[in-house]
Amino acid sequence: MIKRILSVALVFLAGCSDAPNLNSEQAIAALQQLNARLSGEKGDASQPWPYTPEYLKQRHDVYNAIARSQLTPEQAQTLDYLITEERFVRRYQPWPLAAKIDASSTFFQDPQWQEGLAKWLRFVEQALEQGQQSKIYLNAVEIAHIQAQLGQIKTHSTAQMLNSAITSLETYLSRYMPRNQLGLGQLPNGAQWYQAKINYYSNQVRSPIQWYTHILDEQKGLKGLDAQPLPDQEGAQFMPDLDWRQGYGDLRGWAKTQQLTPSQRYMALIWMEVDLGVHAQMWSEQFAYTALANKGIDAGGATRILMQVLTHPGQSFIYADVVNAP
Repeated sequence: MIKRILSVALVFLAGCSDAPNLNSEQAIAALQQLNARLSGEKGDASQPWPYTPEYLKQRHDVYNAIARSQLTPEQAQTLDYLITEERFVRRYQPWPLAAKIDASSTFFQDPQWQEGLAKWLRFVEQALEQGQQSKIYLNAVEIAHIQAQLGQIKTHSTAQMLNSAITSLETYLSRYMPRNQLGLGQLPNGAQWYQAKINYYSNQVRSPIQWYTHILDEQKGLKGLDAQPLPDQEGAQFMPDLDWRQGYGDLRGWAKTQQLTPSQRYMALIWMEVDLGVHAQMWSEQFAYTALANKGIDAGGATRILMQVLTHPGQSFIYADVVNAP
């Protein structure tokens, strides 16, 4: 029943200003369908590829069609956050670190999918070029991420059109000069984007410097402890939410239910410190590794923390409440 209702809703969204209101279940289903390729799925052939103008319009229409009265307070906060993000520069960075454009060999048995992928790779190249003209650049980690996924795609490609698009994007990226810092703060309006993220994840409004000072103060009380891994999210039960990057689950609500040991609390504070350092204070990769080593984090653990911070800016603040824990 939900699929039939959703199909009718999407038809209206595509071509009618009098779109039906979507309840939370329908909204999540619509966003799952729209964002399928970002989550590593093949996706429906009728759906636009990520961050194309068609995708952006359809996503905007879905957001506008969601009935706020039928959302939980947490879902309503997520919707506000997603709408706020529409103002920022993601359209010039159409292949984010959190995206997994899957290269499953079964996908390549579909000529239409290969054609769609080829057109999207051309779009990615054009979007990156337009971004450079607006002084919007990827960082080195984002470039490496795209190159790695391109390499996987290349091993399965059988269509000349797709092979040509892969070669063109590979050549473009080989000449691409990434921005010299990793954090969001170096992007146009990046500081405001990052502020919106930490406001959302923490459910508090504090500036990065206020957070940073507070976090360092809290760490003093835990000095001498060894940082221990945070609770494993694998297999955890989440309340449904609207963001594909969080697996359509309420990470914030889940984190609030976790009972952290002092050593886990120390790890959460370290994660938040690095998050702020990279995105608000323009830490370099080497500086981040040095800072983590000074806190007893080995190279493997430091890499995991840094990649989490780069892939999901601000997400460390799901543990914001722990900085006030007794």
